[in-house]
Amino acid sequence: QEKICMAISKLKDVERRLWDGSLTVEVLEMLMEYSSRFIELSKVINMYNQDPNESQKTHQPQVPSSNREVDVALTRRTRELAAFKEERQLLQKFLGMAKIIISQVDCSMLQQRVDAIVDKLPVSELCAAFIFDDEQGTVNLVDVNKAPMVTFFNLTPSGKTILGSVAQLEGSILFDAIWKEQVEKARERTS
Repeated sequence: QEKICMAISKLKDVERRLWDGSLTVEVLEMLMEYSSRFIELSKVINMYNQDPNESQKTHQPQVPSSNREVDVALTRRTRELAAFKEERQLLQKFLGMAKIIISQVDCSMLQQRVDAIVDKLPVSELCAAFIFDDEQGTVNLVDVNKAPMVTFFNLTPSGKTILGSVAQLEGSILFDAIWKEQVEKARERTS
C-alpha cells in the first residue's frame, strides 16, 4: 500500500512538472517515448483522484485533471522541445558557415550555448513555457497551439528569421562567394 501511494505521488509530481514546464528534458524525452503508457497510467490514477477543490484548500499546485489535459500538456512540451532542437540545429549550421567564411567573428559564447548539455534543464529554461490556467486547471487550445518561443539562445525575432534563411543557403557556392566578397568589402571599409 505504501509503495502504491509513493508511486501515485511521484506520478502526480511528474504531471505537475509537465503542467508547469519544470520537467527536465531527460524526463520529458522518456515520457515522449512511453507517452501512451504514461497517459494510460495517468488516466487510471486520475479516475481515483480526490475532489479538485481539495488541492486548492491545501494549496497544492494544480495538475492536469483529465486524460485530455495530460495529453495536451505532453504535446505542448514536446512542441517546445522540438522548437528548441530546431533552433539549435539552425544555429549549428550558421556557426559552421560563419567559422568557414568569417573566422574573425567571435562566436564562442553562442557556440557554448549550442553545445550545452540540456538534459537536466527544465523545459521552461529552454522555451517560454506555455502556462496552463492554474485556477481552473483547464486547457485553452487556441493558446496551446501558438508556436513555442525558444529563449535559451537569447536571439531576437529578426535574428531567428535571418537564421532560418541563412541556414537554407548552407552549401551554396554562390552564397559563399557573395558572403566572402561582402566580408572583404567590410574589411576594406574598416581599414
